[in-house]
Amino acid sequence: GQSVAAVDDLSLSHVTADVNAREAVIGSFATHGGEVSLRRFADGSLNLQKLLRTATPSPAATAPPATETNAGPEQAWQITLQDALLDQWAVILDDSQPTTPVHLAVQDLSVHLQNLSTRAGQTGHVNLSLRINEAGSLAVQGKLQATPPSADLAIALTNLTLRDFQGYVGDRIKLLLASGAFETNLRIAASRSP
Repeated sequence: GQSVAAVDDLSLSHVTADVNAREAVIGSFATHGGEVSLRRFADGSLNLQKLLRTATPSPAATAPPATETNAGPEQAWQITLQDALLDQWAVILDDSQPTTPVHLAVQDLSVHLQNLSTRAGQTGHVNLSLRINEAGSLAVQGKLQATPPSADLAIALTNLTLRDFQGYVGDRIKLLLASGAFETNLRIAASRSP
């Protein structure tokens, strides 16, 4: 069978954990040159689902765990990712569910994350870029915060070829996308109060 994912190079360094303080820090995570191949079959199932075993849980696995009566709420782990780089990846999507199958190829996918943490109030940075089916491109830059969730992102989508999405449009409405492209520049600022 066809492989679902491949990773050319992966490195992880400067990892520390303090079980008592419930804190973990990943100093550096980097990967270069990977590929993920996703397929949705005509029945709607995904090739990724075929990788996972579906087993019936045993009665012991479904029973609620025993708890101590005088134990207080457990403190959540604080996880910090200081620097992460996903560079030169590709994601291939072949969707056979629409009447006209859709093929999308994301190339040159690069994501750089800095100082991302579950610690309350800590803001990290994201820089993402990719190409879509050779002509289109997407760039995202900005700030992210996990706790409470917030994002302040600048997004630029250029030259997205509409014809590549005909399979999705044609199944919904009688419209033929013969040519055309979509472009947008926008800023998203979103947050949720704790």
